[in-house]
Amino acid sequence: MDPLVKPWWKVGRLAVVGVAKNCGKTTTLNAMIARRRPEPLGLVSVGIDGEQADVLLGTEKPAIAVDEGHWVVSAEQALGRSTVPLEYVAPLGVSSPMGPVMVARALGPGEVILAGLRHRGDVVKALEALLARGAGPVLVDGAYGRVVGAHPEVAPAIVMSTGAVVGSVEDVIRRTHDVVDRLTLPVVESEMWREALAAARRDKRAYLVEDDGELRELPHASGLLGLSQGRRLWQKSTAGVVVPGLVSDRVIEELLAVGGPRTRTLVVGDGTALHPGGRLWRRFRRSWEVRVGHSSRLLAISFNPTSITGARLDEGALREALEARWPDVPVFNPVDPGDEARIIQGT
Repeated sequence: MDPLVKPWWKVGRLAVVGVAKNCGKTTTLNAMIARRRPEPLGLVSVGIDGEQADVLLGTEKPAIAVDEGHWVVSAEQALGRSTVPLEYVAPLGVSSPMGPVMVARALGPGEVILAGLRHRGDVVKALEALLARGAGPVLVDGAYGRVVGAHPEVAPAIVMSTGAVVGSVEDVIRRTHDVVDRLTLPVVESEMWREALAAARRDKRAYLVEDDGELRELPHASGLLGLSQGRRLWQKSTAGVVVPGLVSDRVIEELLAVGGPRTRTLVVGDGTALHPGGRLWRRFRRSWEVRVGHSSRLLAISFNPTSITGARLDEGALREALEARWPDVPVFNPVDPGDEARIIQGT
């Protein structure tokens, strides 16, 4: 296994993202925090993570442990439920159902609840506030289903958490691959396609792209409605389509319905815009090229061989399968003392 070029804390901004709920993402985050360098960390969470009990299964959620000097951004009520002594430094200027979101500094060790950030713009604002106060690196706790935490604008590098809650070893590899594949797609290099993506973002509409770079409008600005109404517009010379927004199952189904002998290209802003189911995504990838404007770097994969439902996978078999699928990426169990070096820098 090749070691990481540098320890994770030199990346600057890093998101920890879960393949599924309760796969060990927060445990991974805590393991990384416990092995940080002395400088203060910054911590934010995307979505609804931070409840003391899981709303679906009623199980206790692991809290996020911080130390003196660490910086956090969270909703006022969530901070009030935390055990860590805090200095409230400034409001972020973002409201949430749990009250105004605050920038705070830990005055001692304890546990903190992070909540209140749901939109990419708010997360970016939080990151800027933390970096301005000297926090670094900043770790983003990306709640399951909120892959906005893995948006390259938020965090250019990700640690992916996976595990037995997904199913068998084969299920874990397949589901993890589906998520990793979308978030680490190759960046589009062609000037023609980069200009097409810029135009789609500027005009907030999807375009068909011809071999010579000509952009052709679909009947509707919405990618789904435009593609549905514009099937007749596809020609032999149509190289593909550029979509500035979200790509759902329905959009993928419309593209698959185009058919034809040639391989065509779909270009989107980044992998967090892609939301198809796993089976449909794998089918689509067999006949379409997919490129993005910005991609994320997979820094490491953490795994949990046990599930809260009582299922347990053979740890050695799971580790071996993950390492075989991603031979150049450090793989670690966040609660295994023998993996400490990998948690720190992937050696």
